Amino acid sequence: MAFTRTPEQATYRTVPIKFDGTPLYRTGDLTTQRDLNVVNMYYERLTQENNKREVMLKKRPGLAVSGYNLTKSASSDVLRGWFYDSDANAFYWAVNNKVYRVAPDVGTSVRTVQTLATSSGTVGFCSFLVATTNTKYIIITDGTDCYYDNYGTTTCTEITDADMPTPHLPCPVYLDGYLFLVDANTGDIHNSDVDAPETWTTSTYISAEMSADFINKIALNKNYLVAFGKNSMEIFWDAANDTGSPLSRNDSGYKNIGYVTGFADIGDKLYFVGQDKNNNMAVYVLDGFKLERISNEVVDRTLQAITTTDNAKGKVTADQNGLTIASDGHTFYIIVTTQTTWAYDIEEKMWYEWRGSDGTYLKLEASWPMYNGNQYVAVAGQTYISVMSPALYQDYNSNFACKYTTERVTGDSLMWKSCNRLGIIADMHAASGTSTVTIEYSDNDWASSVTHPDTVNLFSSDPFIYQLGAFRTRSFRLTYSDNYPVRWRGLELELNIGNG
Repeated sequence: MAFTRTPEQATYRTVPIKFDGTPLYRTGDLTTQRDLNVVNMYYERLTQENNKREVMLKKRPGLAVSGYNLTKSASSDVLRGWFYDSDANAFYWAVNNKVYRVAPDVGTSVRTVQTLATSSGTVGFCSFLVATTNTKYIIITDGTDCYYDNYGTTTCTEITDADMPTPHLPCPVYLDGYLFLVDANTGDIHNSDVDAPETWTTSTYISAEMSADFINKIALNKNYLVAFGKNSMEIFWDAANDTGSPLSRNDSGYKNIGYVTGFADIGDKLYFVGQDKNNNMAVYVLDGFKLERISNEVVDRTLQAITTTDNAKGKVTADQNGLTIASDGHTFYIIVTTQTTWAYDIEEKMWYEWRGSDGTYLKLEASWPMYNGNQYVAVAGQTYISVMSPALYQDYNSNFACKYTTERVTGDSLMWKSCNRLGIIADMHAASGTSTVTIEYSDNDWASSVTHPDTVNLFSSDPFIYQLGAFRTRSFRLTYSDNYPVRWRGLELELNIGNG
């Protein structure tokens, strides 16, 4: 193979590699890191009039300990449920057999709201307004007992009416002055008396009957109550019926998609992992009567069972809510799986992987997007609530790695080619010092462990690597762990194309 500087056809070319791809795993096993991936980063996409759209990769928000104690008995204790009361700007959560509350505007003092009869299983919450007295309650239920907390008087009262369904699903819903609960292992949706969560009547219920499955979750979407089964979904509305339940079914809202896990309400939309009884799991968003699949095949593969073991279940924990992270002008819907934590940017409609400083999935357990303030989360293994902030570039003072792996680059030709220079297009946070990004590359689809690592100083005006050898196809992987903000736009390769 010969190269020349004066060929009949130009062999030198500059090849840009834009950082704008989406994860492209070939299997559902994420331990095989051979494809395009985006780890601990997210895209900033800005469109300017009369200019090309700018696309940049930014480092995800970091984590730090706040002053709000989760009051766990041990750091390994798992939160059973959480709730954010925006009116009082207060956080609720349940751990072991206790429910707690803290109001950041007031201070760091944590109030023990209630001792539960159970110490495991999901705990659900919702707000309740008694319109006749303008009294605000927070409803708390573990599926066996139900309580209403008057935080103004710091009194939490158990609902003891024998007509309240028990056991019930721990997903209470408030609509138009009624508290709605689902009788466990049925399709029956019961309601309290109006403006009275403590008072129930046996005959005031309606059944989801369009499918033969039981209800496994109810939720509020706009002014509708949505009842999810294992393979169906029905929608009800407040028809103000004189007798029985105030609800009536809207038949046109029926869908053949059931609920699996990952519920989160963001704005007027519901996000969840669902499943058609004849299809794989996928992530959906419900907006009124419109149901849309938002996950791609890569995300869906990671939710499925990826072994040949008999009766193997999916890689996402059932009966676990999703989370909402609002930070740096972006809002993310979060699903925590056993392989990775998926973050979906609801504005950009892009999926990313978020991992901790240990390289495993980011172990988020709860999220409280404080009104007009910081984003707070609970993280497994931490005994205090954490702040998640784009002004932080570490997790608990430990660096975490950002990674971007490109697709295989051909330079528009499968001929042998030599790479004379590689440059990274990135922000230069400081004019002196050192902040290193490691760049690895593979010429055989990462089939071998030889990846030719090299480094580039992002605080340099000469962010290049020279003489990278010859290849037919090549993919690159960038890794950055320093405690600085970073924005990457892409790579630029100077290639000389051969003739063989």
